[in-house]
Amino acid sequence: EVLVGQEVVKASPVVQTIIDPNADAARIKITLNALTTQSSTSGDLSGGSVELAIYRKDPGGDFVEVARPLISGKTTSQYVEAVRIPLPGEGPWDVKVERITDDPTSVLIRNETIWSSYTRVIDARFTYPDRAVLGIEANAENSGGRVGLWEFDIYGKIVDIPSNYDPFTRV
Repeated sequence: EVLVGQEVVKASPVVQTIIDPNADAARIKITLNALTTQSSTSGDLSGGSVELAIYRKDPGGDFVEVARPLISGKTTSQYVEAVRIPLPGEGPWDVKVERITDDPTSVLIRNETIWSSYTRVIDARFTYPDRAVLGIEANAENSGGRVGLWEFDIYGKIVDIPSNYDPFTRV
């Protein structure tokens, strides 16, 4: 994970260069310290939204929009949104995060947006001969806000291998 830690304002997009030639994608992490709008008369807090645009520039090319996340809701604590973008071909790539929503003009609106970090993703295709591999991706939104405990029963057989066995010739 590469820390960026820069606030994204409408007038000044943030650009980072990813130089890892093995990267297949990047996971961009956007942090909001709060997302609220406060009524000036009653003091009530309501939600808000922030729209961003994420662009990628391939070597020798121009910036192309690859994602347009809209973060909406209400939170008085930190919230992190992760957006995966593809990195085709050979790098380096420039990635730009731009704020579409106007910057807050009042202390009653809290939606400061920070590009906190990015992670280079390498989609490797591993082979594990004579093995079963399990991968699970869980979204807490689909299970009432929490990810449950995963339990598995694994059955196998432990086999003694002779000390004179050669795995290359299989003799």
